[in-house]
Amino acid sequence: MFSELLVRFEEVKLPGLAPNTRKTYTHSLAAFRAYFVNEGMDPKAHEVRPGHIQGFLHWRRMRNSDGGKRMAPLRAPTLAKDRAVLHAVFRFGETLEVVQGSPVGTVKPPKGDSRELLILKAEQYEALIGACEGRPMLRAFVLVLGESGIRCESEALWLR
Repeated sequence: MFSELLVRFEEVKLPGLAPNTRKTYTHSLAAFRAYFVNEGMDPKAHEVRPGHIQGFLHWRRMRNSDGGKRMAPLRAPTLAKDRAVLHAVFRFGETLEVVQGSPVGTVKPPKGDSRELLILKAEQYEALIGACEGRPMLRAFVLVLGESGIRCESEALWLR
């Protein structure tokens, strides 16, 4: 059963992960339980197909990890993270010889803009510049970014 694979994954793989990674995986595993075990009647792991994975991603877009409905859809990076964790679970299942191949591999990760635009209001922009008081280089950097619209981690650093 799929629930047994999840339990084995938690017992064997989770303890070896970094604390924050473990927390992230645990969140995803809860979503897998809500969908595959609670709503999907706990199929056998080897019976899960790419269509089930696609169904999970569609379901997850508007659900919390406990299965409760969300007010706003999940962003694509979160869905892609859940897909990656699910892929890791099935790869682990391969090592246990519970499944032959991962059905997740043929399902493309959700696409979306991974950046959220942040446009400051005039008073917020002035407050940001004011917060740079006593740090002339930081103030100049913030002004260059704010007035030109260039990206801070690439284009601004290339300026001479």
